[in-house]
Amino acid sequence: MNDNKKQLKLAFIGGGNNSAVGYVHFAASQLDNKFAVVAGAFSRNPDENSATAQRWGISEKHLYNNWEELVEQEKNHVDAFVILTPTPHHIEVITKLLKANIPIICEKALVTGPAEVAEIEACYDKNKHFLAVTYNYSGYAMVRELKHLVKQGLLGTIQKIHLEMPQEGFRRPPDIAGKPSMPQAWRLKDFEVPIKRQLRWPV
Repeated sequence: MNDNKKQLKLAFIGGGNNSAVGYVHFAASQLDNKFAVVAGAFSRNPDENSATAQRWGISEKHLYNNWEELVEQEKNHVDAFVILTPTPHHIEVITKLLKANIPIICEKALVTGPAEVAEIEACYDKNKHFLAVTYNYSGYAMVRELKHLVKQGLLGTIQKIHLEMPQEGFRRPPDIAGKPSMPQAWRLKDFEVPIKRQLRWPV
C-alpha cells in the first residue's frame, strides 16, 4: 500500500499518442503527484511508441515494443499495470496479469461481454488480486472546471444535469490529405449484450 508520500509506479499497456484515451489517462495520473508512469508499451507502431515515451519522459530502457515483454521485465519494478488497449484485447492481458498476481488498473469497458466476465471470475481472487476499472473523467479539464463552478455556486441552483458523450470514433475529420478517417474495426463489431430478464410495462 502507498504510504501517501511515495509515488506509485505505473506501466502503461497501450495509450500512445495515437490512442483516443492515452493522454487523458497520463494527465490524470499526474494530478496529485501520487503516481509516476515509468514504463510502457504504448503502441504497436514503433514510431508512435517511441514518440510517446519521449513526450512523457519515459526512459528508452523502460520502453517495450510488445506488452508481454513489458510485463516480464517490469513486473517486479512497478506497482500496477494500466490497460489502455481496445476493449477486445483486455481479456488476454487481464487474465495473464491475474495469473501472475499483478495489480491491474483497466480502462472501461472491462470486457466485451459475459463470456469474458466468466473467464475473469475463474482466475480472480478478491483476497489476493487488485483489479480496478477507471472511468477517468478527472483527466478532462472541463470536468474539473465544472466541479469548481458548481462548488463556488457560480452557476446558481442546479436543477437538472444533462450529459452527452459524442463518440468521436465514428465522426473524425479527414486526415491532412483529405482521406476519410475510418473507425477502428473493433468498434464496428457487435458484441454480446446480456439480458437478464424481459421488462414489461404494467397493463
